[in-house]
Amino acid sequence: AVESTDVPTTAMQYLGFNLSRTPLGDAAVRRAMSGVIDRGTLVSSLLSGHGTAAQLPIAPQDANYPDAYEYRPRSLALLVNEENAFRCAVAESLCAQLTTAALTVTVRELPWGEYAAALEAGDFDLYLGEVRLTADWDAGALLDAGGALNYGGFVSEQLSARNDALLLGGNASAARYAESFVEETPFAPLLFKSKTVLTPSGLVDDMI
Repeated sequence: AVESTDVPTTAMQYLGFNLSRTPLGDAAVRRAMSGVIDRGTLVSSLLSGHGTAAQLPIAPQDANYPDAYEYRPRSLALLVNEENAFRCAVAESLCAQLTTAALTVTVRELPWGEYAAALEAGDFDLYLGEVRLTADWDAGALLDAGGALNYGGFVSEQLSARNDALLLGGNASAARYAESFVEETPFAPLLFKSKTVLTPSGLVDDMI
């Protein structure tokens, strides 16, 4: 490379990725990692303000720097229906886990009717939902284009096809489905609830 002494240079610190290492070869993973870096704190605390936070290899003070990429801490709201105390507690926990200096996530509690209307209208950043899956784990309502519960507008013919293949059974189908699901992550599964029956001691004999 030829370096011109006529062009001023500016030192840029950056985080490099070895794309041959799993999972850094996945652009989505790299985007996610970049998105949660608190660039503002790096400048204010570690450089005592002697620098400018940036998300591109172009200095933000450059006249051509795209305004859409100006660094600012982001804020998202997690929608949940207020009548369900368990879901509200889960939502609060999720917000605490997802919030960083670069991203603030807050709970937005709405009555059931308003919650459902907001989902239908796409008036949400994140939402906490619950669905009863059949024994064959058919998630088509969440994955398929036009699916009844596909509020986020996700579309992937490959993942939908692999969901359909999963319904036919087989470890190979499950492995391919899992691979596509993790790559796309149309939603983030959290847990499967268990049904528990509490009884006074001695009320039921021979319960296992």
